[in-house]
Amino acid sequence: MKKTFHNLPQERQEEILNIAMKEFIAHGYEQASINNIIKELKIAKGSFYNYTASKENLYLYIFDKIYEYSFKIQNNPTTYKTDDLFDRAEELTRFSMEYCREHPLEYKVLLRSELDLTSSLYPKMIALKKQYSDESLAVLFGNVNWDLYDLESKEDIIAIFTWLVQGVRNDLNTRVNANMNVDQYETIMNSRLKLFKDSITVGIYKKNLRRKK
Repeated sequence: MKKTFHNLPQERQEEILNIAMKEFIAHGYEQASINNIIKELKIAKGSFYNYTASKENLYLYIFDKIYEYSFKIQNNPTTYKTDDLFDRAEELTRFSMEYCREHPLEYKVLLRSELDLTSSLYPKMIALKKQYSDESLAVLFGNVNWDLYDLESKEDIIAIFTWLVQGVRNDLNTRVNANMNVDQYETIMNSRLKLFKDSITVGIYKKNLRRKK
């Protein structure tokens, strides 16, 4: 966003972003109309482009702010009360869902973007999200009790955890829709996390059929 935007009072900045988010939620990135946003803001088109260079810049700015704020949760050591990495996935989910309840527009625009796989900006969204996630991994993996796991390699445990996160995300994309509320989303996510954790904790083979190493 341009300097002119940042010179606006905080309330006006939030109004512009909230109106933009509502448009992106209703129509997705590709079909969202800058003219609709301008009409809701009751400003001239030229005034709007004093704030941002393009619809793409506005869209990415919104998500940059969301990711910056939401990934503070993952980057905060006080988020984690357990030294079990896989329990931390559940802790992160709980805090993330609290954020979504407190910021309903941000939740809805995030959900819409996650489902909008054909958007021309989807690859940039994933790259932006990964950037913030990667910056907070040191805290996420810090002070984990690696002795809990029956694997010699810390890297292998992290790889399995990464598969969990990616798998749950991909699975959610097939189960949720853009109108799903936070409670429904959280229920599905927790059920998938529990299924994964149970499978690696006790296995999926019957005891008498478990394979030896």
